[in-house]
Amino acid sequence: MWLFVSYSRKDETAVQELVSDLERAHLSVWHDQELRGGDPWWQDILRRIRQCDVFLFLLSHRSLASKVCLAELSYARALGLPIVPVQVGPVGNLRVTPVADMKVVDYQERTLAHAVELLNAIQQAASERGRLPEPLPEPPSVPFEYLLRLGTAIRAEQLTPDQQGDFIRQLREVLETEDDEGVRDDARELLRALRRRQDITHRNAQAVDRLLADSTARETPVRLFVSYSRQDEVAVRDLVVYLDRASLSVWADRDLQGGDRWWQEVLQQIRECDVFLFVLSDHSLASKPCVAELSYARALGLPILPVLIGDIKDLHLTPVADVRIADYRHRTLAEGMALLDAIRDAAQDRRPLPDPLPKPPTVPFAYLLRLGSAIGAAHLTLDQQAEFIGQLREALETEDDENLRETAREFLLALRSKPYLARRNFDAVDRLLEELDASVSSPKYVGAPARDYGKAFLCHSSGDKERVRDLYLRLRGDGVPCWFDEEELLPGQDWESEIRKAIRTCQYVLACLSQASITKTGYVQKELKYALDVADEQPPNSIFLIPVRLEPCEVPDRLKKFHWADLYNPNGYQRLLKSLAFNQDTSVATPSGEWSVQ
Repeated sequence: MWLFVSYSRKDETAVQELVSDLERAHLSVWHDQELRGGDPWWQDILRRIRQCDVFLFLLSHRSLASKVCLAELSYARALGLPIVPVQVGPVGNLRVTPVADMKVVDYQERTLAHAVELLNAIQQAASERGRLPEPLPEPPSVPFEYLLRLGTAIRAEQLTPDQQGDFIRQLREVLETEDDEGVRDDARELLRALRRRQDITHRNAQAVDRLLADSTARETPVRLFVSYSRQDEVAVRDLVVYLDRASLSVWADRDLQGGDRWWQEVLQQIRECDVFLFVLSDHSLASKPCVAELSYARALGLPILPVLIGDIKDLHLTPVADVRIADYRHRTLAEGMALLDAIRDAAQDRRPLPDPLPKPPTVPFAYLLRLGSAIGAAHLTLDQQAEFIGQLREALETEDDENLRETAREFLLALRSKPYLARRNFDAVDRLLEELDASVSSPKYVGAPARDYGKAFLCHSSGDKERVRDLYLRLRGDGVPCWFDEEELLPGQDWESEIRKAIRTCQYVLACLSQASITKTGYVQKELKYALDVADEQPPNSIFLIPVRLEPCEVPDRLKKFHWADLYNPNGYQRLLKSLAFNQDTSVATPSGEWSVQ
């Protein structure tokens, strides 16, 4: 079965994912990834459309604005081909699109359910493929044929100054009136070809340079600064992916570490952004860095757009109560489109920064950073050790910012790893860490009921350590006790014995999967084998081994009988939390094998 895929090049990432999924289903797919403009290119496209069994129209606001895509769709209709619209990006009102009379398959999220729906739609459409009409309908002309003629004229052996100026005026009109990005790219390429000519006059060369500079400036995507609490990491990742797909330039300090350089980089990015996005949640409102970033954005006079991701009590009492708020709690298409509209409106209000610039806020928790530097000293006396432990205890007891508490915890772990640490101070650090872990039980969203979660063992490849550490912190923040090797194993312990003991005593094992881990040899495979053996001992209808995909990847055959969680999907994490409370909500066996009923 042959499929023709009609798409906008602006949706390239989503298209590649879709084509990959279709090819894995053993379908033959054609899309013009290597062809270029011109009459031979267009004739080949028309021939491919006539030969296909099913015409896939990848639906987004970009393809609806593409004259090439609309011409392909019109020709497929004229040929009477089966057409399957597949939505891969945001669209306004579906009822006013040229495919409003057809059933649209939603493939904005690569889930198994969506894949099955798409394959069923393709099979149904293929069964309806009939013969082409005879005679064939008149094929559409080459889109933007006038640009092709203009390109031929620009490549002439000689051009007078007046001819050069006339071409520049025509290309300026294309850039100002056409909304198809492919056409605008072609116009810019023709301007560059004109600029490279040996006979171009100095005056016309300057005109081309100004036109290219103006066009590039207008095409620069809106720059967004995202202010958020790290406790909202999963929701923020989903938000950033959506904004990236909408061709917006997004900056979030996901890869930066604490310290003065980190803070100076944050302030610089705030000054350079077009719109300041404040991810609104109880966590961000309690975060001193987030509040400091918001205060600085206000002082700079930047457009501020709060994005609500969770229920908040007394919204009118928050520091953004006077600003229009974008609701993105349910991540629906309507909410996404409204968010993009709000960003565009806010970007229109961007004004030059004040001169002189307002005084920037100081580094949040500077005293902790100084304390971290002191802890890194080559040696600490007994009194210094005790003093630092006392300061960190005070920070944990008096500060309610979760980012600060996490930093304090990291400093405690760093202090505990010092070979010169006295035994009594080592015990004091352990007690403080235990108190801290016991206090971490707040649910992710306001109003969400506290749940009783079973302890989870995080089985992972060393190459995924950073992402699994993020998952560990996320789970712990939601009240899920976890066994994570870098937190639990102590120097001198028999690590293999401890891991086997942990797998047997934990209520759940999370098998963290990625493209790299599924092909990696080593101890992680041994861990999985042992976890599978323990899974066979579990009572019926209980959950023990949960495959967790960190990214799209093939699930190993021996794990395919277990339903897996996809953390890269918007609802993947919440579904994982439900599984981690499953055994506690039903009748299950305890780790020792005895039955307990709740």
